[in-house]
Amino acid sequence: MREIMIIEDEQINANRLRRLINATLEKARFLPVLDSVQDALVWFKRNAQPDLIFMDVRLSDGSALEILSQINFECHVVIATAYPENYLAYFGPTKLLHLNKPIFQDDLLSLFKDLGWIE
Repeated sequence: MREIMIIEDEQINANRLRRLINATLEKARFLPVLDSVQDALVWFKRNAQPDLIFMDVRLSDGSALEILSQINFECHVVIATAYPENYLAYFGPTKLLHLNKPIFQDDLLSLFKDLGWIE
């Protein structure tokens, strides 16, 4: 079972992404949805990293790039944003991926195939 975290400050977007993931990936365990930079920093300092993180760039209290600059991620991180120019300047983790919003099921299907999670 793959552990997945969503960091998104708009609950409607988090719920939609979760439904799409459930429709695409058979075995997914969702960790709590986090909606701020501060909550994410605290959570990652206290918990093991999941297999995959979907992270919106613009959060309620700042930019997800603040999280990426302070946490050394060993897992795959998908930057999900309607503003791709916000992530292009960041070249930190080698496992940093990107999806444009809105995310569709075909996008997730391609992502999970690329990760080797589905055929």
